[in-house]
Amino acid sequence: MNPAQTELLESYARDFSEIKGLQAAHRIGYALYDKAGQLGVVVCREAGQSCTRAVHCTLAEADLEFGRGLLRFLYENAIPPENACDVIRDICTVAEECAG
Repeated sequence: MNPAQTELLESYARDFSEIKGLQAAHRIGYALYDKAGQLGVVVCREAGQSCTRAVHCTLAEADLEFGRGLLRFLYENAIPPENACDVIRDICTVAEECAG
């Protein structure tokens, strides 16, 4: 594997239906990836076929089991991209600032 290559390790997606006057139909995707031996998380809000809001966060000192647990936590609690960085910072150390 090329050290600069990104490998998707696990992903989840949660669909939200349209509720007139309250929310548009959308999907939130959650992905755990490995890039050059460092784990990262992406949380993306999708409307139609495009990502309208995404955050990327590289985790520091996280092993694969912890990364998978974190991803599942974000998914099961339907954490949106707008709150994902704050939640991740509260739970673990990030190697780089979350970026959106």
